[in-house]
Amino acid sequence: MKRISAFIIILLLLTFELSAQIHGAYLSLDRNELCLNDTVNITSEFLPTVVDSMILDFGTGVDTTILNPTNAMVLPFIYDTAGYFTIKLTAYLDAESKSDSLVIDVYNYPSPYFSDDFFPYLGLVDTFYYSNRRFIFVANEYNPMAIHAWHINEEMQMSQNDSMVYNFPNVGSYLIEHTIELNGCTSFTSRSVEIKEEDVKIPNVFTPNGDGKNDVFYVQTDGNTKYSFTVWNRHGGRVFLIENRKVVSWDGYSYWGELLHPGTYYYVLESELGDVHKGFIYLSR
Repeated sequence: MKRISAFIIILLLLTFELSAQIHGAYLSLDRNELCLNDTVNITSEFLPTVVDSMILDFGTGVDTTILNPTNAMVLPFIYDTAGYFTIKLTAYLDAESKSDSLVIDVYNYPSPYFSDDFFPYLGLVDTFYYSNRRFIFVANEYNPMAIHAWHINEEMQMSQNDSMVYNFPNVGSYLIEHTIELNGCTSFTSRSVEIKEEDVKIPNVFTPNGDGKNDVFYVQTDGNTKYSFTVWNRHGGRVFLIENRKVVSWDGYSYWGELLHPGTYYYVLESELGDVHKGFIYLSR
């Protein structure tokens, strides 16, 4: 009888020692990739389901120790630094320990900002003249894996590339919207652009008499747009023509080199984008 009792005690001790062993610790994440300052939920599980303590290392130099943790405990964590991190769980039961680890990628948000070039001159401003209304908007962030979306005045999508070419149809205010998605992280920005009529100043009289005062008919423009300028006399004959010039001027001579007589002349000034100005010039001595 005593032998049987001793055997039962030894069996109970062995059973207790076996039950006190930890067989596994397991990590799981609700996602393995996230954006900067997003939250990842980390689940810690154990076998057996009761352990003395656990240490959860987030891979950033920050860890947390929890005594008598609940099995399948979920801990949220926010990564405020982009990078590649290893999350490690270590569970303890008596003198035993088990570990598990997972890796997580944390991505920066892409830059949504963009610059503008109006053909063929550099813009980088928010007010443009209607004569130069063809623009290209270029994303600052270049990555072949990025997905872009451009909108004008919240209208339909204009482009999915890292740049967008747009011809403004009228003067007025326009809202340029740019969305970029990279590695599952999406950024957005918008800019207001004002399109104004070009400040073209066309005189109606000049005096090419060699006195150094108002000798040349000169059209004041923005200096960027190319123009064609044609002059006719009162009989309908063309007397002067220049094409594709940024500077528009006329010294009172015909295109065959003759100094023209005083009188009223008709002109047409046309920009490379199709804007047309018409009127009369009085040539006086």
